[in-house]
Amino acid sequence: MRNRCFLIMVLICGVAFAMPAMAAEPAPAEHAAVSLKPQTLVQVGGFGITNSMLVTWIVAAGIIIFSQIATRHVRPIPSGAQNFWEWMVEGLYTFLENIIGRDLVAKG
Repeated sequence: MRNRCFLIMVLICGVAFAMPAMAAEPAPAEHAAVSLKPQTLVQVGGFGITNSMLVTWIVAAGIIIFSQIATRHVRPIPSGAQNFWEWMVEGLYTFLENIIGRDLVAKG
């Protein structure tokens, strides 16, 4: 019974992964050029606000708001949003330690 279920799961996964490959169309010989210039959404005076700037502002606002909510009631034993926020900060420290070294991360 166990081998039968395993075989059925392998067949289902195989079909699920093979279907997109069989259904895919061949790539066109020529690719359309992608513009590297960001798209201007709004002009404020002589200054254009691009789609990249808008997304950056939205992400920054989300991070700031989440950090304010997560650290509103700091407890010695974190839980919930505070626990997630501390995990994110510690992950950033570990990531930067691997790139620039422990002594430079400690200076920050």
